[in-house]
Parts: sequence; structure tokens; C-alpha cells
Amino acid sequence: MFLLGVLFWGPVRRAAAERRAQEKMSESQSIALAAYELTGLHQSRIAIPRRFSAPMRDMLSLQPRFEQTKGRRALKLLEHRRFRAAFDFMMLRAEVGDIDRSVADFWTEVQTQSADERLKSFNITSKGRPRKRRRGGRRRRRAPADSS
Repeated sequence: MFLLGVLFWGPVRRAAAERRAQEKMSESQSIALAAYELTGLHQSRIAIPRRFSAPMRDMLSLQPRFEQTKGRRALKLLEHRRFRAAFDFMMLRAEVGDIDRSVADFWTEVQTQSADERLKSFNITSKGRPRKRRRGGRRRRRAPADSS
């Protein structure tokens, strides 16, 4: 899975950029779609079992999320089941200069932090979400209808 991701990264990235130029979609979506199309194209020449191609697509589509280092969505990336593979791939990309080294250092450091330190690192101020206010007044229950 990891090796396939490394080999396919260049063509997947180019295909994803073309897809985003044609249609409005997120970078992660375009990468996942390009990886899906590319593996389908190569299925005619080599056998790529789904147990390798599906995790590879996950790993590649997580790459843009590493660039976001603030907020709850960034924090949730640490809990993703393919985080470790995606992190290792991102570190390879940092070694070759494909991604900023400070981003790689941030994700390396944040893994060793406690929960409270992580909240500070991701600029999350409170543990709970602010509650949304309801519009309108309180709803009242209807009085039961008399059956007599």
C-alpha cells in the first residue's frame, strides 16, 4: 500500500490538479478520485488488490490535511485510522522538499504532546463546543385530548 502510494503520488497529483481545474472540488476529493482512476487504469496491466488500493487512496487523500494545523478538524486527523501511513508519507515528502519542513516538524511534535498541549498547539480554546441558540420560544406540550 505504502509503496504503491509513493509510486503513484506524482501522476495522482497531476491528475488531481487537472480535475480541480475542470470541476469544483476539494484537493482531498480530487486526489482520492485521481488515485481511484489511476489504479483502475493500471488494473489492466498489473493486479492491485483492493486491500492495497483502498488504504493507498486514503493515505494520499490525507496529504492536503497536513497543511492545516489549526482547529478541531486538524486535531481529528490524529485519530484517523490511516494517520500513521499518511504521516510517514508526508515525512518522505518533507525530505525531498515537496512540503514545508515546519509542517512536518509540527506533526512530529504534536504526537508526543498531552491532550491539553495539543489543544494549545491546534489553537483550540475550549473543550466544549458553544451551543447554538434556538430560534423562537420554547415549545409547549399539548394538553392530552379528552376521550370522554
